[in-house]
Amino acid sequence: MDFKELKQKTGQELNALLFETRQKLAELRKKALTGELKKVSDISVARKAIARIKTLLKTEKK
Repeated sequence: MDFKELKQKTGQELNALLFETRQKLAELRKKALTGELKKVSDISVARKAIARIKTLLKTEKK
């Protein structure tokens, strides 16, 4: 998801998206361990998405 799109979301939507993305990351890691994951770069994409969401949540609190 693009940073501009994330900025338009509310705090509750960001928290829900953070939860979903963390679950997706856990699933991707399990698939990587079992050898089912074809695109390993999906893990880094998910990690970066989590970082973007957490950054927005942190700036909203200030």
